[in-house]
Amino acid sequence: MALVVAGHPLVGVLGRGLVVGGRPYMGASRGWPPLVLTTFTAKMQQERVERFYAIQSHHTQFKTNLSHENIGSDTTVRKP
Repeated sequence: MALVVAGHPLVGVLGRGLVVGGRPYMGASRGWPPLVLTTFTAKMQQERVERFYAIQSHHTQFKTNLSHENIGSDTTVRKP
């Protein structure tokens, strides 16, 4: 599909860049096709979520272990 506007072709095919002023438009994504950029972003976000839950799980387990260590200790105050 090609459209001619002001003498410059605009190509809007998935996986190809948009041509602006006779040069390929790279945009902010450093030339990555939109589908690849979306997939990469979703993968990185999923890895961050998994890392967060792994750290949170470890932290919760550590706090639980500390509280269980104190269960068996005698913490009552007795009168002399």
